[in-house]
Amino acid sequence: METSLLLVVLQESLHLFFWLILITKHISTELVQKALAIVNMLMVRLIYVVIVLQHLLSHLEIGDLLC
Repeated sequence: METSLLLVVLQESLHLFFWLILITKHISTELVQKALAIVNMLMVRLIYVVIVLQHLLSHLEIGDLLC
């Protein structure tokens, strides 16, 4: 239950990052562009974490069903 909530929070964070990028993309200052590059990097890592967690949770749920 808690892990499902964690995945929902991570996925909603990804949506927030996505909309932040879309909203601020038209601003061309160098500082904003650097911030967006950092956000993009964090978003890619967050996506990787979500995928790994979902994979691990699927194995845990299968293992729980077999026991």
